[in-house]
Amino acid sequence: MTVKEKIVAASASLFTSHGVKTITMDEVAANLGMSKRTIYENFSNKEELIAACTDFLHRRQETMEQEIIASSETIVDEMFALFAKIDENFASHGRYAEEIKKYYPDVFEEKFCSHYDQAAVKFKKRLQRGIEQGIILPDTNLDFAVHVILETLYNLLSRQELVTRKNISIVNAFKYVLIYFFRGISTNKGIRLMDEKLEKFKTYRS
Repeated sequence: MTVKEKIVAASASLFTSHGVKTITMDEVAANLGMSKRTIYENFSNKEELIAACTDFLHRRQETMEQEIIASSETIVDEMFALFAKIDENFASHGRYAEEIKKYYPDVFEEKFCSHYDQAAVKFKKRLQRGIEQGIILPDTNLDFAVHVILETLYNLLSRQELVTRKNISIVNAFKYVLIYFFRGISTNKGIRLMDEKLEKFKTYRS
């Protein structure tokens, strides 16, 4: 791993854990045990570093999703494999995106908006596979379904306080939304496969 890659990996962890606004370049340098001069030799300013961190986080997410798809027989398997990857750090990524939007709108526009469009394309392909597998209802309006689920998940992450006050974690709320969404557009086969998974995977209820 190069010096630049080490800076990005460590900074991404700091920003998602403690906040983009809170963490300074001095703290990044101290955390890495290197001089701030070294940081600035690789990144001209904090905004450039944040942009690189955002790319890093998106690539890591993409790698995880590709591994899940490769090892999953159906889209139901994919969904529950994704559940297993969601942990307490999940909520921090939603806050990270909101802070980027607030404090670094140019980075948000360039990195997150394009990522949203890519996510929509990938999600539509996933649902199309579900139709081919006999799991998703064939007359589903895929474009509208994708819009509904992505907007719902985005608002869930961006307004986390409305969820947590209902005595449910943001992680489990995310799982509830996905489960209800998929059940609503699933065939009888899809519902049966999902119910079988739910019997083995009950942590979303806690």
